[in-house]
Amino acid sequence: MVQPAVEIALQEVKATTLPFHQVSVVSNDTLCNVNTAQIVVVDHYFQYYVDVLLGPACEFSAAPAGRFTAHWNVPMITAGGNAQGFDQFTSMTRHGSPYTKLGTMILDFTNKFSWSSISLMVHEESGDYNDYSFLCGAIYFEMFRIALNVSYVTFNQNRPVDFETILKERVSPKARGKSLIFET
Repeated sequence: MVQPAVEIALQEVKATTLPFHQVSVVSNDTLCNVNTAQIVVVDHYFQYYVDVLLGPACEFSAAPAGRFTAHWNVPMITAGGNAQGFDQFTSMTRHGSPYTKLGTMILDFTNKFSWSSISLMVHEESGDYNDYSFLCGAIYFEMFRIALNVSYVTFNQNRPVDFETILKERVSPKARGKSLIFET
């Protein structure tokens, strides 16, 4: 999906920053799959002598790519790698903010308002991990790290959801230790 943007950027870099260098891009789809990513990254490194890895953006593919590039000391630039634990990949530069930063921001809210417990609502589909799970996992970790009373409730946003019932029966007792009264 980012190939057109990479090509536009490459034209600009060739014309301005690296006019006397040969720069080529080799692309492949890792299918957001750990095994595929490992094979693609290793093949590209040894077949094309990679100087920098752009992507992959998917968390599942970025993890093995980050491990390999850190070992090879090859820079990796990605829009992925935002989940908890990606700070260990020393050669990775992320476009976006790591999810742990959002956890730190929410931690600031808990301190400011003297909250002692928090409950997260997480979209989860068929028990699969997704960006919502990774995001809330990082927030959960930050809350758990300081021994805040933290819990979570899962729901599927692609099905009819009665948020009022979820808040009354599943979130409120965990977040506040008592049920909230909702006026309708």
